[in-house]
Amino acid sequence: MTATCIVLNGTSCSGKSSIAAALQELWPGPLQVTGIDTFLAAQSKRFFAIGGRVAAGFSWVPATVDG
Repeated sequence: MTATCIVLNGTSCSGKSSIAAALQELWPGPLQVTGIDTFLAAQSKRFFAIGGRVAAGFSWVPATVDG
């Protein structure tokens, strides 16, 4: 089975949700639609921890990945 990931990027009210809904109707199989708000709400508090402590709100910490 091959997985497909479609990323829709754009400003607020640019039509991302409408495009996602149309893709769901036209896609030959099931297609899950999610957004950044849903993704962030599904994360545990440890996801947002910095140095082992939960930060107020959340912060993106830059990381360097070798390989």
